[in-house]
Amino acid sequence: TAMRDSLMAHGVPEDRIILDFAGFRTLDSVVRAKVIFGCDSLTIISQADHNARALYLAEANGIEAVAVSAPLRAGRWVRTRLAIREWLARDKMMLDIWFGKQPHFLGERIVIPDVMPQKSYATVEGMTMRIVSPDPVKTPVDSMIVEFTNSRDADLTTGEWYRIDTKSDEGSWIQAPYSKKYLDLLAKGTEVCFNGIGYSLNPDGSFRMTVKPWLYDLSDKSATYRLVKTFSYSPYPIQKSDTAYVEFQIR
Repeated sequence: TAMRDSLMAHGVPEDRIILDFAGFRTLDSVVRAKVIFGCDSLTIISQADHNARALYLAEANGIEAVAVSAPLRAGRWVRTRLAIREWLARDKMMLDIWFGKQPHFLGERIVIPDVMPQKSYATVEGMTMRIVSPDPVKTPVDSMIVEFTNSRDADLTTGEWYRIDTKSDEGSWIQAPYSKKYLDLLAKGTEVCFNGIGYSLNPDGSFRMTVKPWLYDLSDKSATYRLVKTFSYSPYPIQKSDTAYVEFQIR
């Protein structure tokens, strides 16, 4: 729980964190990662001595693993105590492997959701766009807060217009289908328009905008979508706008 709270304090969304309350020992954690959580590869983060033991256990259980060693901030007495404990733990680990020791608890399989990370790109360098909230995007999608970052030494402008595309079975991008709510409005002769407002973004600056994508039907959780926004770098006037994209999925 303390690890979860620390991750959340550093900006990791709570629903991206899955706790294993039955990981009483390193053996339990490693075996449960494969048997219960279905992981065939792991990134282990701990102190260097413990990482060596965890990597050995992972290899012994057919798991491809790498480790990141965190610094050990402790005094001489604590370091000595941990070194002795680790020496004894490695002997016990070998006995556990030889005798086929299993975790205290296994239980039913827990599926870790496969969430595609956002993918941002643009027709020119310097402009990046990402969806800040909600993260991950969940259905029904009421609104999305989008952040724009300008890393070039020039001003740029963007407006309220947007479009949402979806990837077809052939791999090409097509406009996402309209929502029933919007189709009903069209049937009544009502259309949606965007305000002709320009938002300026200074060099090395960023700003956020709220997008309400209710025009589109984003209910397909198996689909890959992308938000499309146009923007322009100075000098103005320009003949053709550039375009920024960010790909996402719906959970």
